Amino acid sequence: MGLMGLNRLMSTQRKRKQRRNRCRIQALGNPRDIDGWSAASSVSKADSPLCRHDVSSHGGKEARYLDPVLPEEVWCRIYSLLQMQDAACAACVSRSFLGYWRCYPNLTFTNETMCPKENLKTAGSNVIRDYNNQIDRVLTNRSSADGVAKLKLDYHVPPDGAESYHRLDSWLQMAVTPRTKELELLVWSKEASFDFPCILLSDMCGGSIQKLLLFKCALRPTSQLGLRSLRTLHLRDVRVTGEELGCLLSSSIALEHLKLVYCDDIVRLEIPCLLQRLSFLEVAGCMNLQVIENKAPNLSQF
Repeated sequence: MGLMGLNRLMSTQRKRKQRRNRCRIQALGNPRDIDGWSAASSVSKADSPLCRHDVSSHGGKEARYLDPVLPEEVWCRIYSLLQMQDAACAACVSRSFLGYWRCYPNLTFTNETMCPKENLKTAGSNVIRDYNNQIDRVLTNRSSADGVAKLKLDYHVPPDGAESYHRLDSWLQMAVTPRTKELELLVWSKEASFDFPCILLSDMCGGSIQKLLLFKCALRPTSQLGLRSLRTLHLRDVRVTGEELGCLLSSSIALEHLKLVYCDDIVRLEIPCLLQRLSFLEVAGCMNLQVIENKAPNLSQF
């Protein structure tokens, strides 16, 4: 549903509310009409699903329209189906939508969604810093109780190198929760120097993640992780050794799709037999890879 559809729905709600108010005014001016309305036949207005009978303090009956406002959970669901730009625009003109915006479930921070008129890959430090500041404002103003279901984040490092990764680490800590199902992180820097916080892949947070895509960072798991729901794993230009990747794979029993591109630290790749659901494997540009040992029984595309 786009912003136009939401506007039409809001317009319909306003018209219904206006009709309800007119009925109440007419009822107050001629109470006998109310009694006649409530006592009418099955085709009367009183039998409409939009009406109900309430006993007044004088013993009479007053027919009134039910409140046509949709339940909050329905509005929240409708709002969550908007594109992020439309959701943000709606939040600018409505306090109710502002509340929904603070728990909007699907966040996409990319060049296209945040600053389409600029090319962040060639932009100066000030433009990139403004882009990062916008992301910071959105995430810090969110409700702390609501994580993000789907997060796609393109992080651009300013050319002057004055900005460290501490904000990126903080954003991930705020956004990734047990509610998160998809996480895509692309770090645009000269080197893969950002250490992805593996604590986010532990049982505390990682148990719900179904899709994980990492670009231009380092992945250093030191113990078994909690990726029991992970189905898709894409690593591109990621610094991870074969042993470290094995630690990750041993926790990903639901994995179906594995893609490794330009992961030059991998010398030996072992696919364990516990990956019973793995059906797709793509390996490209891993310059130091020498051996691939596959024990997954259902691998059909390689």
